[in-house]
Formats: sequence, C-alpha cells, structure tokens
Amino acid sequence: LSLPAVLPILISFMRNQIKVDEEACLVAHNGNQFDFPLLQNEIARTKLPISLSDIATKTLDTIVIFRSSEIWSTSDLSKPAHFNLAGLHRHVHGPESAILNHHNALADVDTLERLLMRFPSWEITANEFLQGVEDSVEDSVVHYRKRAKIYPTTTFMYIYV
Repeated sequence: LSLPAVLPILISFMRNQIKVDEEACLVAHNGNQFDFPLLQNEIARTKLPISLSDIATKTLDTIVIFRSSEIWSTSDLSKPAHFNLAGLHRHVHGPESAILNHHNALADVDTLERLLMRFPSWEITANEFLQGVEDSVEDSVVHYRKRAKIYPTTTFMYIYV
C-alpha cells in the first residue's frame, strides 16, 4: 500500500486506540533527528491535508532517555559511551547479544521495547522528555534539555513505517 492509502487507516487506528483523556505519542530511537522529520516530510509529499499532529500529539525520542544519567542511576549498569540501538542492546544484554535484522523496523521496535523494559523507571524518565509534535519536527537541532509537562495519561505506541 502507498502512504496516501495508509495514512487515513493509521489516523483512524490511532484515534480508535486512544481514550478520550489520553494523548498519543510516537516513540522512536533517534526520532528527532531521523524518524519524525522523515515521516512529516513523507506526509507532506502525499499532498493530503494531513500532518503528523493528526497521528499523535506528542513525540518521544528514546535516545534522549538513554543519554540522560537519570535512567542509568536506577540500574546496575554503567552509562555507555555510545547510544545507537545496537550498541545499547549489547551494553544492556551482553556483548554476545546481537539484534536480528538490524535496521528492520519490526526488529528495531522489538529491540527498543526490550531495552526499555530493562529499566522500570523509563516511563517516569520519558515524561520529562515528551515534546509536542511541532517541536520535534520544526527544530533541526534537538534540545535535550527541553523539559515538557508530565503527562501521566499518555499512551506510548510503537509505530514503524
């Protein structure tokens, strides 16, 4: 299916999954630098009257979580020097642990979920780094120190394209 055909289905799915008092959040590792601007650009190329804010109200770049000292302080692991998904996976799950199908969307989502589940406090930390959709795609420079209001009712959904 083409993106113009999939977008209305995706928007409908997102709206049906979210309760009235919740917000949808797109989650991606290195999302501010890659996934969110790419998705916004691809949506714009469809010429449909749709924007990223029709899909979700918040974004979360998980690389920001893993770069923060806060998440490592709740773990028995040291903070690594590098934060790419494969490196984090090896650091957390052992050097012999490898990601199958690296850069495959589904494998990356599974890897990210396994990493986040290793840190019970990740959602608390994540709430500190939530951004509005417009903030994550308009700025070419990521503002790691930017803090957002805590949204305890945000539903975290993994969307891969």
